[in-house]
Amino acid sequence: VLYCIESWKKFCPDYEIREWNESNYDFSKNLYMKQAYKAKKWGFVPDYARLDIVYNYGGIYLDTDVELVKNLDCLLKNDAFMGREKSTYINPGLGFGAVQYHEGIKQILRIYDKLSFLREDGSYNITPSPIMNTKFLVEHGAKMEDTEQTVLGIRIYSSEVLCPMNYATGELTITDNTYSIHRYSMSWVDPFIKKWKYREQKIARRIGKD
Repeated sequence: VLYCIESWKKFCPDYEIREWNESNYDFSKNLYMKQAYKAKKWGFVPDYARLDIVYNYGGIYLDTDVELVKNLDCLLKNDAFMGREKSTYINPGLGFGAVQYHEGIKQILRIYDKLSFLREDGSYNITPSPIMNTKFLVEHGAKMEDTEQTVLGIRIYSSEVLCPMNYATGELTITDNTYSIHRYSMSWVDPFIKKWKYREQKIARRIGKD
């Protein structure tokens, strides 16, 4: 995490870096987020918070395991932008940005208006945000292909721009169009599960992800 944050300072030295936490953000303002926070399912708390913060303040959000390899100024030509994973899912956790009060970001936020993290049977709704966000954007015209597209006024970049790492194999393919690398640190995942995920990636590199 510290290594990644140093890369932000290196490539965007004139940017203000702001940490959002309990001291400056109300995690109880949305039911889904409040329940995830209470359950200590930390990986799901930012799913709402990051959209809400960027909508209300504008700016760029980065997960703390995102490493920059280039200055982000060129991305600011967009009123809003997001990126795809190699799987073609659209994931705000890769890093995304928008001007204040962007209507497209507001519409994605509405996914969480009536969503509950705690189900009636006591289990948790652990559907990853890339699946929910992508489903919503597909309903509004996004295509499930690794290409550059614009949906709801949001520029959606192909995986080479914000996510050149293959989650299934851990392989990295950086091009001249790459701005950042999502390192998939999985800091919120149980250490035992994380260890097995890294073993899966090692096997997939040898014999193929399928």
